[in-house]
Amino acid sequence: MAQDFTEFEKSLIGGLLYDPQQLATCKREGVAPGWFSSDAWSLLYSALLECDARGELEKAEPLALKADAERIARREGERRDASGLSLDAIQSAIDCGTVRGVEIAIRHLREFYAERRMLAAFKRAKESAETSSNVAEVIAHVRAELEKLQNETARSGGTPDQVTFAEMKDPPEEEDDESVIFKNKYFRKGHALFIVSTSGAGKSVLVNQLSLFMAAGRPFLGMIPRRPLRVGVVQAEDDAQEMADFRRNLKTGLIDDYGWSEADFMGALHGVTFALKFKGKAGDVFLDALRDWQRRNNFDVIVINPLFAYFGGDLSSGRDCTAFFRERLDPMMADPVHGFGLIVVHHTIKPPKGDERKTWGMDDFGQYLGAGGTDIAGWSRASFLLLPIRGHFGWFRFAATKRGSRLGWKDKDGNATNERLLRYGEKAIYWRIPAAEEIPEDVAKVAALAAKPKEIGKADAIQKICNHLMVQPLTKTKLWNWCVSNFRGIGSGEEKPAKLAYIDITSNPDKYGISTRKAGKAVEYYFSKEVDLPGVNLVPQGGEIDAAAQSGPVVGDYDLDGDDVETQIETGEI
Repeated sequence: MAQDFTEFEKSLIGGLLYDPQQLATCKREGVAPGWFSSDAWSLLYSALLECDARGELEKAEPLALKADAERIARREGERRDASGLSLDAIQSAIDCGTVRGVEIAIRHLREFYAERRMLAAFKRAKESAETSSNVAEVIAHVRAELEKLQNETARSGGTPDQVTFAEMKDPPEEEDDESVIFKNKYFRKGHALFIVSTSGAGKSVLVNQLSLFMAAGRPFLGMIPRRPLRVGVVQAEDDAQEMADFRRNLKTGLIDDYGWSEADFMGALHGVTFALKFKGKAGDVFLDALRDWQRRNNFDVIVINPLFAYFGGDLSSGRDCTAFFRERLDPMMADPVHGFGLIVVHHTIKPPKGDERKTWGMDDFGQYLGAGGTDIAGWSRASFLLLPIRGHFGWFRFAATKRGSRLGWKDKDGNATNERLLRYGEKAIYWRIPAAEEIPEDVAKVAALAAKPKEIGKADAIQKICNHLMVQPLTKTKLWNWCVSNFRGIGSGEEKPAKLAYIDITSNPDKYGISTRKAGKAVEYYFSKEVDLPGVNLVPQGGEIDAAAQSGPVVGDYDLDGDDVETQIETGEI
């Protein structure tokens, strides 16, 4: 690494001697003599700064710069060594100097400088630990050193603000990567994983069970922890008695069903910490408290249960989602010292009724069934959807709706799948992974139907589209997205019945009791009146539009390649 330091330092000095005006770039980026590991190049950089201060930068030439650098070394005594300065070395720097080289060298020097500062901070902390028997004092000293490092790095420009494809570092092997949470490149610090389900399905039990497996370093549902993890949980839905009941039930399940010993269970309990003072906090207040809590504990994973309790804004607002997830959470999760992985428990949109429930959410668009804006699905690194099977209490469909292929799930025939069946424990409240022979035939049929939804006729598609517009007005593009996520094969390019229904409704809305209105710059379709058509029952289902439904359903931004839906349908692209 020392060779890397000196080569980039030489490249930077050479670029400045090649074009002294590039010193302005260095000053803007906060480059200081302390960034250099080589005294020779550090002294030359100091000489260039002094030339600039005297207004003589344009007159700088190797011999004069060498003399200035030696004078600075004498002035600063034993702290600086000018022995590496020679006219040959300066000329070799000039020969390799380019304007582009200055920009690249600055990025690398900033990174190397931060690295050296971090090593020095840990060295000082280690020396403090060796000379003090007061644990609290040592922890306080380490924390102070890390805060100092963070502040110094921020003043020096922090991390590089850009990098070329060629300069990107190769990632370390997974077993050496401290950021890994779940193996097979599934989940790392800086990533967010969503668990989405309906109210009362058992989300809290599932996330508490997963937390114990993470703390024990044991695999669960294909998620393989790199090592035993420290887990912090912020939850708002269960009181102390309920949490104690969860613990008792999970103990029964993990010992009886998963083969844990009592010592295994007790060890895992100590690896999961619940926050006690987050009630009533939301938005920025919550995020500030979360940041402070993580800095005190340095968890590997933090669980937020549920998102609604702490978001503090409008989940259907792209602006609010960007502010919460991307502007605030992203930097916290990716922090080089206090970074963590995030697991978020979230509610689905309002479930459909009747036959629609059978296939609800188990297609390629299942990741968009969390209530709120599409930015949530885009921001999350991985997501799961947990949905009850109607008429079969205790049985659930569990789908890895994003990055599920990395989990290695197989169906009964050994084929790759992103869906599993889960069920409640028989003697206690916990989640079981049933063996194939345990699954009742009718439950298996429902699961198969969900995996391969049947195509429907045009009249049924019209009925479903119009029913949906009764509870949620949509623009033409958003209506198309909804159709894509609800009708099999509609985007394949063939004239499927569902596509014909969409075209008919948007071309002749009045025929189906649909009206249009302005919604910002777009035109919105909404159900406005009862009509009588053969095979279609278009009667408003209850008067006013359902306000809860207006915040969802969340569907994906279908790839329109810059064109609107109508154009792509006309050209046969969709």
